[in-house]
Amino acid sequence: MEKRVSLHEIEIYNEDKAQSSTQRNNEKECIESSSKDSQFIGKEYLNACLQIQLENIKKEMHLMMDNFKMQISKITAKVTALEDKIEYSIVQHGVQEEKMLNMEKKITTLEAKITDNEDRARRNKIRIRGIQEEVTSGNLDNYLKYIFKFLGVQQDN
Repeated sequence: MEKRVSLHEIEIYNEDKAQSSTQRNNEKECIESSSKDSQFIGKEYLNACLQIQLENIKKEMHLMMDNFKMQISKITAKVTALEDKIEYSIVQHGVQEEKMLNMEKKITTLEAKITDNEDRARRNKIRIRGIQEEVTSGNLDNYLKYIFKFLGVQQDN
């Protein structure tokens, strides 16, 4: 299985590599100078080597701290952005919920109006039974006028 390496891991590896090569160079200098003057290795030389190592460790720790600060800043920015998106989503959810409630009210009102219109339309219709089969749609108007006249219903023209 192939392991994937992120750019961040490569950067850390390169930083470590650069730091360790600097550290090795400083150690080589200490060793080379000690081999030249091997007879005179003393307290001052050891203190100087320790001082170099201490400086290397300090530099390395500063780099690590800067790296951690940068990572924390990035994470903080991402968390802030996510919090903003969540807050916006909550507001939008409330707005959409309110719109949905208004639409439900409108639907209920429109359903009531449709029912009322259907009921009114049925009230205005007349059912006439017993119309002879020989009456066709062409002479239906004349036949209905005759029936209304016979019943005494006044017609509006």
